[in-house]
Amino acid sequence: MPEFDPVITARILSILTHGAVVAGLIVAGKKLFGDLQLGLAAATLYMLLPGTAYDVGKFNHVLPAALIVWAIVFYRKPVVAGILLGLASGAMFFPVFLLPLWFAFYGRRGSLKFGLALGAVALVLVGSLALTSFD
Repeated sequence: MPEFDPVITARILSILTHGAVVAGLIVAGKKLFGDLQLGLAAATLYMLLPGTAYDVGKFNHVLPAALIVWAIVFYRKPVVAGILLGLASGAMFFPVFLLPLWFAFYGRRGSLKFGLALGAVALVLVGSLALTSFD
């Protein structure tokens, strides 16, 4: 069996998550704005940002961004958006600050579905942390 190299794995995962951000921007342009060229322009500008090239191998910095972009794509489905934002909040802390905006956006009915999905993901993440931690 070949030896496992964590640096190569982190780089591959980082490339895949950058690809997920680019794909999400393209799909958002097509689905939300009805213009594929707008999505391609947003994806091109994302790839041209200096922050995209800086510390490319930091997978944990790009994963929340990819999950947030896909949550925006699925904004009409509060359960899916709640799951994606829950995963993003579990990966890094900064998506937590977006949660009040999403609750306000969905209003009474949608925020209940969104909050239940978010809470379910939080329970799964806390449960996996409890099962995998040493103490």
